[in-house]
Amino acid sequence: MNVRVAPTQKKLPEKAAEASGQSISAFVLDHALQAAHRALGEVQNCSFSVRNARLFMAAFLKYDEKYFKKTSN
Repeated sequence: MNVRVAPTQKKLPEKAAEASGQSISAFVLDHALQAAHRALGEVQNCSFSVRNARLFMAAFLKYDEKYFKKTSN
């Protein structure tokens, strides 16, 4: 993976990597992987409050196929 950044963009991650005792490559990779896991978790998992879960299930149980028929074009 190659990333091009402006010198001004590179300074902050370099400082953070140094402060954490990591190389810039290790720091960026570690944080990119963490961000990727979070992003996928947000997409793959859905959580509801108790109220919203009840509303969702009520709507799901009232599902009627006639409202979801394909239309021809």
